[in-house]
Amino acid sequence: MAKLLTFVLLVAALFLVGTMIPSTKAAKTCYQIHTEILCDQGKVEPKCLPFCKQKFGPQAGGQCIENIGVEGPFCACNYPC
Repeated sequence: MAKLLTFVLLVAALFLVGTMIPSTKAAKTCYQIHTEILCDQGKVEPKCLPFCKQKFGPQAGGQCIENIGVEGPFCACNYPC
């Protein structure tokens, strides 16, 4: 009986760990900047967001950032790793 209980607890623990790993992995966000895509007045539409979604998929997002040495705000894509 003790062996059966230990086996059931082990299977339950493995199931819980198996379900937690993908959600932890999916929670990570990667970023990529694209200085060639300039944002019009700091807005992600019409260039930045569609570019990010086309390149990285429908879950991707976009934002306009500024950096010293680059003319105007440019596009930065964020997407699940």
